[in-house]
Amino acid sequence: MNEIICLETEYIRSDLTIEVLLIQDKISLKTRVVYIYNYQGIHFRVFDSLLGLSQFFRSGEDASLIDFDTDEELDEYLNGMVV
Repeated sequence: MNEIICLETEYIRSDLTIEVLLIQDKISLKTRVVYIYNYQGIHFRVFDSLLGLSQFFRSGEDASLIDFDTDEELDEYLNGMVV
């Protein structure tokens, strides 16, 4: 299981945020930074780089690792993510 630490939340609009999360494996203490695109709290995309997130906004090119329709699914994925 991982520890999830929110480093920053950017409000693009009232219904759209970008969260920068630090994911830390509790056993190995390895860390990983991910970027979460959150649209209205009903659609989430996980990016492993700022470049991938930027490409998504500029060209619509989807470089996300995975996407979810609920925050419960997102939390489950992040808790089990390999760091």
